[in-house]
Amino acid sequence: MKALISLLSAAATTLRIPRSDTLFSTVAGSLMVIALMTPGDARAQNELKVPMELVYTVTTDGTRIGEYAMRIVRKGNVFHLDSSLTPQGIAQLFAGGLYQQKSVFMTKKGKILPLIYSEQRSGKEPEQWSMQFDWTAMKISMPDGDLVDMPRQPLDAAVAPIQVLLTPPSKERNLNVNVVSDKGVRKHSFSRVGEVELETAIGTVDTVNIHQRKQGSEKENYVDIWLAPGKNWIPVKIVRHKKSRSIEFNIQAYNTTTNE
Repeated sequence: MKALISLLSAAATTLRIPRSDTLFSTVAGSLMVIALMTPGDARAQNELKVPMELVYTVTTDGTRIGEYAMRIVRKGNVFHLDSSLTPQGIAQLFAGGLYQQKSVFMTKKGKILPLIYSEQRSGKEPEQWSMQFDWTAMKISMPDGDLVDMPRQPLDAAVAPIQVLLTPPSKERNLNVNVVSDKGVRKHSFSRVGEVELETAIGTVDTVNIHQRKQGSEKENYVDIWLAPGKNWIPVKIVRHKKSRSIEFNIQAYNTTTNE
C-alpha cells in the first residue's frame, strides 16, 4: 500500500494537485475497496497492453489543423495517461493553444476505475481543473469543490476511449458508460456498426466500426471510431461529426515502447 501511495503522490505532483492527508487516505482506501467490490462483466474483455503511444493527424475538410498524441504507461497497479492536442496552421487562430489531459486509473476485470483526472487548455478560463474519484465514499470531488454521487461505471473524458478498447460493444449489446466532466455527468452509448478494411499510415488493417453518441445530443452529432483488433484494438481512425463540419483523427504512429 505504501508503494501505491507513493505512486499516487507522484501522480498528484504531475497533475499539480496539492497533497493532503485526507486526499491520500481516501485514495488509499479506494484502492482497497476497488479490490473487493468491483464486479466482473460478461462481455468480451481485451488486455490493456502498455506502454502505448499513439499519434494522430487532425484534419477538417482535408486541411490539417493539428496533431493529437496519447501515451499510457503502467507503474505498479496504476496506469498513467497523458494526451495533448496541438492546434496547427489556421486552427491556432481559433482553437486557442495546447489542450492537455492527464488521468490516473486502475483496471479491474475489464473495467477502468478512474482515480485522478485533470485537463488544461491554454487561453481558456479556468486554464486548468481537476477532479478526484473516491471509491470508498462513492463520491466524485468536482472542480468547484462539490461532491457528487458516483454514477454506475464512471469514466473521465480521457479514459472513455480506452474503455471501448477493453470492452468493445458486440452486435447484440451496446456499451453504456457515464462520462464525468466539469459540466457534470453524461451518459454515452457505443454501438457496433460493422467491419471494414482501412488503409492507414501504419498499414492496411481490418477494423470494427463503432458509433459513439452522447445522451441528449442532436442526431447529427456523433462520433465514428474504427478499432483495429489486430493491433490490440487501438483506434486507427476517429471522426467527430457535427452539424456544421466533421473533424478527422487519422493514426500516424503506434509505438509499444516509450522513454520514461
